[in-house]
Amino acid sequence: MDLEANAMTDDNKGPSAWHAAFDSLIEAAQQPAWRTTPPRFVVKHGRISPWWSPVLWLARRPSAWSAWRNVVVSSDLLDQPPNRYLLAHELGHIAHRHHARYMATTVWVVGLGILLATLGPTWPVAARATGLILFLCGVGHMIGLCSLRSEYEADCFAAKLIGTPATVEGVAQHARKVDGKLQRSAQLRIEALAKRRPKAA
Repeated sequence: MDLEANAMTDDNKGPSAWHAAFDSLIEAAQQPAWRTTPPRFVVKHGRISPWWSPVLWLARRPSAWSAWRNVVVSSDLLDQPPNRYLLAHELGHIAHRHHARYMATTVWVVGLGILLATLGPTWPVAARATGLILFLCGVGHMIGLCSLRSEYEADCFAAKLIGTPATVEGVAQHARKVDGKLQRSAQLRIEALAKRRPKAA
């Protein structure tokens, strides 16, 4: 599918157009579990985020993200043509159950922190300092790898739905909208997508 699949005409704007694009992507995904309980399309109005998804409660820029079986989209984005990359990418997070992975990572970090806080006072000062530094470095590295891997997996899922060229363009456009430049993580994802070979049917 070419890049035009990622940017519809100006005649296709508004909630109904986004819902139609979302439903078409769910149908194209052919996920067995989604036949009975498909992901939901949820609109975030203003700065009020759904209570069950506090990730971007205070986000000031138009945004979209996924939370469990929901794809949440800022109402400001509905004035634009549907962004098929954004929708397909967030559906990828749901398909790979990344939120369960994030939850497990959080539990692991909190548990390790409690263990360190419990046993730490019995250790010498040098051992406590060394343990804390290693803990923080390990957590940061693990979270970074987990996040990058999850984003790439979501991109691969999107590529199956809208094509690799449209996905690469979507990654680049989204990254530049965040801070005006292409972050290193986005560059790595684009390079990996360019090397990716679709699986034989």
